Amino acid sequence: MAGLSSFGAILEWYDGTNWVAVGEVKDLEGPSIEVGTEEATSHGSPNAWEEYVPTTINGGEVTFTVNYIPSSASHAWNAAGGLPYMAIQRQPQQFRIRFPDPNWNDGGTPPNDYYLQFQALVTAFSPKAPVKGVLEADVTLKVTGPVTETI
Repeated sequence: MAGLSSFGAILEWYDGTNWVAVGEVKDLEGPSIEVGTEEATSHGSPNAWEEYVPTTINGGEVTFTVNYIPSSASHAWNAAGGLPYMAIQRQPQQFRIRFPDPNWNDGGTPPNDYYLQFQALVTAFSPKAPVKGVLEADVTLKVTGPVTETI
């Protein structure tokens, strides 16, 4: 089977009533799964090999760049719904990423949307204005809690 195009992925946040798309998202990376470990080596470890046990699971970060449109609601510094505003408020928000997969199906037809859903803090919103280029902003979301797969 050939790979799937990632074009059309959508990042959304939940405003308490509706899922709202974050505007102008470009490259999108994350969330990730990283299992922490703790060394458990003892004098009785077989042949002096180090031993480890799993500890906690970290959802990592979601990082992306947006075409920065200062008048866009999702880029607003002083209004609910803006990523910079979310960072300033320092409160976790519900997010989800829709990944395009025309083959995803839970048994019904037609195929359903496939999402990874998570709660995260907006920890960075960094605009940039290169002399030769377009207005952009780099954004970081720090996942807090589990990442769930939903359809």
